[in-house]
Amino acid sequence: FVVGGCVRDDLLGLTPDDWDICTSAKPEEILQTFHDFNVIPTGIQHGTVTVVCEEGIAEITTFRNDGIYTDSRHPESVTFVSDITLDLARRDFTVNAMAYAPKYGLVDPYGGRMDLQKKLLRCVGEADKRLKEDALRILRALRFAVLYELKIESETSAAMRRNKGGIASVARERIWTELKKTFSGNHPGETLLDYPEVLSVIFETSIFCDLPYKERRKLMEYLDLLPPCPSMRLAGLFYPLHQDFSLCTKLVQSLKPDNKTKNQVLTYLSLSDKHLPATLADARHLTGQFGIETLDAFFTWKAGQAVFLPQSQQDGFKKAVATAMQFLEKIQKEQLCCSVKELAINGSDLLSAGISDGMEIGRILQSVLDRVIQDELPNEKKAILAHLFCK
Repeated sequence: FVVGGCVRDDLLGLTPDDWDICTSAKPEEILQTFHDFNVIPTGIQHGTVTVVCEEGIAEITTFRNDGIYTDSRHPESVTFVSDITLDLARRDFTVNAMAYAPKYGLVDPYGGRMDLQKKLLRCVGEADKRLKEDALRILRALRFAVLYELKIESETSAAMRRNKGGIASVARERIWTELKKTFSGNHPGETLLDYPEVLSVIFETSIFCDLPYKERRKLMEYLDLLPPCPSMRLAGLFYPLHQDFSLCTKLVQSLKPDNKTKNQVLTYLSLSDKHLPATLADARHLTGQFGIETLDAFFTWKAGQAVFLPQSQQDGFKKAVATAMQFLEKIQKEQLCCSVKELAINGSDLLSAGISDGMEIGRILQSVLDRVIQDELPNEKKAILAHLFCK
């Protein structure tokens, strides 16, 4: 049988990212069957073998029952079984507990297809048991609800809150992997708004529970206004904390994201209280410090913060952001000089002119840049040298 997420995605009319297969064959039988292929014993102790073929890779797992979970993540043992319905019974949510084979059609003992039609996310069997077995399922519930626009069923929702403490046992890298996917959905704020206590465990801060509902609503509205970019949305979620930059740094680092994401998040937060550039010269100075790409993303991140302002100030704020973005477009289109390294002269030119003191060279180049940015001097080598030495 093909099983789990690929069946779910196919029923939703989506193209599955990968295909998981389950079978009554034991791991040694799978290895024997595919002896002509590149076979990787990925998790053979749990019955999983990865087969590599021209069309891609497929994970093949023997039907199994899981033993006791003692670490809120993994079963201590597995027992191979011969019945597909017993295998489906151990899975997390009904929408992931379906299998298909041409000979048997859709096997759906827990009503996953109907739940998809109802836009409902529900645990297989007893919700508390499922979530105590593996606390990562709480984060997966949030992800599935966001990505597939599902409503989390009431008992599953209550069990998520009751068992939120188990998230502390999940590796931070795994938490970030789930969050990153959740932040890539269309409207994560709508779902996350309902789980401040879960967010507080994930991020190890009570800020989400402490925020009044009205402020939390604005925060989640802001989150949904942002593009589906994990770094922007993570920075957006920390916006209420942006004035405590050391705390933000600690919280971001604790998730162990990649360096690019970490640096982007912390850059947005560090710039948050900076005034938007009111003139082209201001924008050029900022561009010299942070670069076009970073500022363009920052202004996009900044734009949604209008939701935190009184209605009377929102139009003015949006206009200021639009003006800042127009400055960036002009800088990029006209390739305006914004930094010392973009000047038509450099330190070698000043050395050739007899200036040997390094600090003086730096001061002169900065002074020239300021004049170029203020349009008091063209960024042309001949004009700059004449300005400096032909007085």
